[in-house]
Amino acid sequence: MSRLFIAVFALVLSACSVMQVTPVDPVTGYFKTNKQASTIVNKPVDLDTLKSLLLIPDQYFVQGQIENIKYFDQLITLDDLEKEIIINGLQDKITDVKSKIGINKAATAYKPFLWFRYDTRSEKNKEYGQFILTDPKTQEDIFIAEVYLDRVWAGVHDNNTWYPLFNEMIKYIEEHSKTYRK
Repeated sequence: MSRLFIAVFALVLSACSVMQVTPVDPVTGYFKTNKQASTIVNKPVDLDTLKSLLLIPDQYFVQGQIENIKYFDQLITLDDLEKEIIINGLQDKITDVKSKIGINKAATAYKPFLWFRYDTRSEKNKEYGQFILTDPKTQEDIFIAEVYLDRVWAGVHDNNTWYPLFNEMIKYIEEHSKTYRK
């Protein structure tokens, strides 16, 4: 019985995400991993005109990793965006930023930005984690990368999931920015 408990406990631990903020490798300019995510959507845009502000989830790991990419000028969460709307007296124009319409209004009335988010999709009993960059003015997804979430064998953690997704984002930035330097 104790061997079964130890085996199940080890399996659960291996499927957990560590979410350790790490710098990019100074030689390669990417996060160290032996896995690769797939890019599903790669729309050409002039990223340099949209790099001044990135709307991100309120998560320390996401903020740290994107800061380590060293491309976007400012990262802002939904709470921060609401505060900026109030400070700038835009409450009548932007009543809510928790919906796509509200985020669209914020990008129009406050200032242009990109919207970064994490999502999942399922296909034939498989689940995929996705990083998505959206232009809030058009609600068009300009970048989507995904990786299979292997919760049983390989585990969902930094090396198998998060670093490969961030690396795909770096590749997208490299491809669509004239100013990005690793």
